[in-house]
Amino acid sequence: MGEGWRAAPSHCSTEQEARLVQSRDTAHVLAQGVEFIMHELLERLGRGDTAITDMCARADQAWSAFFSELASADVGTLSARLGIFQPRFIELFDSPSLGETMMAWTAFANLYDTHTGWGANEQRARELIVAFANSNCSAEVKSEARSAVISYELDRHPIPSGPSGGDRDNRKRR
Repeated sequence: MGEGWRAAPSHCSTEQEARLVQSRDTAHVLAQGVEFIMHELLERLGRGDTAITDMCARADQAWSAFFSELASADVGTLSARLGIFQPRFIELFDSPSLGETMMAWTAFANLYDTHTGWGANEQRARELIVAFANSNCSAEVKSEARSAVISYELDRHPIPSGPSGGDRDNRKRR
């Protein structure tokens, strides 16, 4: 059995089946955690907790600086830097669970404009998909990145190849 895997449940006949069961179990646990975070977030917003809006504004600023600094970086560099960037989000959101949940969502939100869409940032958003998947970010961050990709409908088209970077200055200022 591969390293890090428990013994296969008795109803599994192969290691592959055991991994699939454990993968489903992990996804279920992650989904429960996401639901709790969403509940906490909505509760705090409902109470008028301005700290949440301040945290999101700081996250947007952090992503703007991140993307500006790495404007010409390739996907591998983005991926490596995401792993280094994760602790900043945990600190920024005052909570490991909230920071891990919000990291990917705020990254894609920074590149997207609700009135004009992705614009010149679409290529960078597509590179970000690959960068998150290949990063050493936590499973929770990667799961949230996949959820954000689906929500922003980035999963509906193949990832085009081409030069990296995008015109992040054309996005709507908040």
